[in-house]
Amino acid sequence: MMMGSSTSACRFVVYSLSTLGLGFWLGTVCRIDRDSAFTGIRHRFRLNGQTTVLPASPSGGETDSRNEAHDVRGCATDAQELVLSSGSVFGKVKKQGLPPIRYWYTPDASQVLNKFSAWLSDELVFLRRPTPQPGPPLSSSCTALVNEAYKFIFVKNPKTAGTSIFLFFGGLCSDANKNHTSCLRVLGHTEHSNTREKAALAWENYFVFTISRNPFSRAGSAYDYMLGLRPSEKRNGPCSDPPFSAFCKDPFVIGRQDRVFQCNQGHDSIHDFYHVEPQHRCTTTRDGNLAVDFILRYENLQQDFDTLLGHLNRLRNPGLAELSGTLGWQQKGPLLKHRDDAGGETVEDSVVRSPKNHSSGHLQKFVQNEGVCIDGISQYYRGDFDVFRFPLSC
Repeated sequence: MMMGSSTSACRFVVYSLSTLGLGFWLGTVCRIDRDSAFTGIRHRFRLNGQTTVLPASPSGGETDSRNEAHDVRGCATDAQELVLSSGSVFGKVKKQGLPPIRYWYTPDASQVLNKFSAWLSDELVFLRRPTPQPGPPLSSSCTALVNEAYKFIFVKNPKTAGTSIFLFFGGLCSDANKNHTSCLRVLGHTEHSNTREKAALAWENYFVFTISRNPFSRAGSAYDYMLGLRPSEKRNGPCSDPPFSAFCKDPFVIGRQDRVFQCNQGHDSIHDFYHVEPQHRCTTTRDGNLAVDFILRYENLQQDFDTLLGHLNRLRNPGLAELSGTLGWQQKGPLLKHRDDAGGETVEDSVVRSPKNHSSGHLQKFVQNEGVCIDGISQYYRGDFDVFRFPLSC
């Protein structure tokens, strides 16, 4: 009887955690394979002599708004090339409209959050719907920052070194830097963008730019970042770190875990979902065309930033100072923060903090997890691969 009760309880836990997207924890509860709750897609990828097949893009075609000079997507034959390559759509591109205005016009931010919260709650109530839902709505409004002196808009996606650019321009305008002509304001909160019509007109007429980052290295960065925010005393039991393979299959797994078990005290669980949002959703129109004028590559950040400043300087009012300077690399994981607190940055730290080397640090995660992580990330971020033309496996 006890055996039967234990088995039934285990089956209930298996069912419950599977539907919550927390299948990685099943092995610690019922001694079953950690990956048993997941099914993967297949892709074509050569790693350690193994080859599989990737399905065709669900988008059903390509957009025509990219930079023709750079619009050549290659394919990768190994993990290093996949994880470290930059997108082939970059530099000056043709803006063909606006993203859905509800995504970025901040007075509508509560509508975005409410819609996502409703979707997430529905997902968490043991799959009430008989068939899988469509993909999740946007978890948080896009971060669109405007400078009305130089007439540009910066679309800041998480985990793309956007903070470096944010700080270069002086951060948000405040009483302390109100005379700083390059400081930034949230689009929708300025005199010239405080209505939907004005905000849309600004997006249409200002120079809009963003940063793209290889989805594989970005996923590795988001995984490390979100787990690094958890207090060490909470990283056990139901709050044990999910393996990277589970994250690859469901990048929302850390957010789901935090939402259910309150693992990340001090941070709203929406924070975890926001940091794994695909990049293209805030930078493309409803039809999938580009909604920006310029794309910087994370992997070539300073070089592309120099080119961007050239464009902004040519477009500026002659009475404004010329923009110039070098970006500071702002990435600091928990280990580097600890070293800084203990007595300053070492030479090794500054090398690790370059974008190129930071991406290299995530390569081993994909080598160790082989096809499962290439499968999951390729599928989840397929829109990013298609819009920015990052290489897929050959």
